Amino acid sequence: MNGRERLIKTLKREKPDRVPWAPLIEYNFLNAQPDNIRELGVVGFCKKYNIDIIAKNTVGAYKVYSPNVSVKTFINGKEIEVPEEKDNWQAEVYGVFSLYKYRSPEVKTIEKFFETPIGNLKTSYKNLPSSRTIFQDEFFIKKIEDLKILKFMYEDITYIPNYDDIEKEDDFIGKDGIVAAGVPGSAVIELMEEYTGISDFHYLLNDYKVQMEEIMDCMFAKNLEAYKIAAKSTSPLLVVWEDAGTGLYSPEIFKKYIQPVLRKYAEIAHENDKTILLHACGLISDLIDDIINTGIDGITDMSSYPTGNVEFLDVRRQAGKDIILTGGIDPTIITSKDENILRENVEKLIGDMKPYGNFILGSADAMPANTPIKNLEIIYEIVEERGYY
Repeated sequence: MNGRERLIKTLKREKPDRVPWAPLIEYNFLNAQPDNIRELGVVGFCKKYNIDIIAKNTVGAYKVYSPNVSVKTFINGKEIEVPEEKDNWQAEVYGVFSLYKYRSPEVKTIEKFFETPIGNLKTSYKNLPSSRTIFQDEFFIKKIEDLKILKFMYEDITYIPNYDDIEKEDDFIGKDGIVAAGVPGSAVIELMEEYTGISDFHYLLNDYKVQMEEIMDCMFAKNLEAYKIAAKSTSPLLVVWEDAGTGLYSPEIFKKYIQPVLRKYAEIAHENDKTILLHACGLISDLIDDIINTGIDGITDMSSYPTGNVEFLDVRRQAGKDIILTGGIDPTIITSKDENILRENVEKLIGDMKPYGNFILGSADAMPANTPIKNLEIIYEIVEERGYY
């Protein structure tokens, strides 16, 4: 069986020849590699290292058009041209952390100014080459009035289908895997991770509940437009980028503001004959039942101990045999320089999960930047040795 057949079988809850091996490869990992590896790109890298490809974020099913918001970008205080941001203020909002052009050691600060007819917002980032990471050190929302500007920015967006890119990527991947259409998570996770930060989100929600619920309703309505476009693409899989976990919010917030969103997403996915997986890389022990009750098909890139707070086998028993589970190799394991530790953990995970099926072996969240490529080769060997049903 090839990678595409193996993954499709699993997503349809049928038994493939073996457990698929599909870690989440992103540019945070690739950008930390030598040029000859980085230049392979996500799909090329996965092909080279025998990974069953689920291309979750290499192309999108839609384009964004926003004519009344202009963006100015500065590196180290000097303005640069970013053609992608013309008429699309979201172009780098979600991807700035992983863009190679911002990772040069000479880049110290990145500032972005968003200008609208009703006011302006600013966000900024710092590049720390020592940690191979870009950090957001100034969020968009600094006072309650800023929510009105963000609401204008969202209402100004028009989403345009972009299925050609999905189909071209699918052709490039070929028999080695599939394209997944990534879709926005809830307004809660977007606000926390991009616009307010975690602590200010909770302060604002407590102090200005009406205004916060208004912006969340607006964001959900716009995200739903994007989601409906993605659901009509040729991709068999939709991945919701939610980062679900109680390290960010309480179970009560999940039930009130996130569960209804996921329930609607699942409904639309199934109306369009799509499988839908929730990216839940955090602390989900207290959310399992609520996640399953949304109607989604499974949880992807799930983290076990010590990064997460669950064991895969416990989640399988709690969630039932029909739920698709992917991930499981914790960052402390996948980056280990001790081959025995790596083998022991991966072999146990496969042994625990194989009797149940509906499992895709992968990384817990995205592949860490300091993962030795040799470890990925070892994991593939283990899958070939022990992963066949």
